[in-house]
Amino acid sequence: MIYTQTINFVFDYIGISEVFRCDCDQRIGLPGYHDNVSRCRGDSDDCRAGVALFIKESIDFKIRNELSVFIPHVCESICVEISPEGVKKIIVVGFLSP
Repeated sequence: MIYTQTINFVFDYIGISEVFRCDCDQRIGLPGYHDNVSRCRGDSDDCRAGVALFIKESIDFKIRNELSVFIPHVCESICVEISPEGVKKIIVVGFLSP
């Protein structure tokens, strides 16, 4: 017997690494998500490596640069704060250790 089932699931947050300059590229986006929040290395003319987060459009967030550890070639991160109503704050982190 073969079962066919479609599951519609949408992630609240999607983290990606090795993003290069995706923050400047209008072709990179996900329907239903805010523009990506990213950080990348600036140790050459073209930014390299880096991390990014896509956050569902229905979620309000604040970028937390003071929490985002970024030591090129060691560890790279981007942090955002989510404050759901009636719930403690949530910190979402995209992390890369090259």
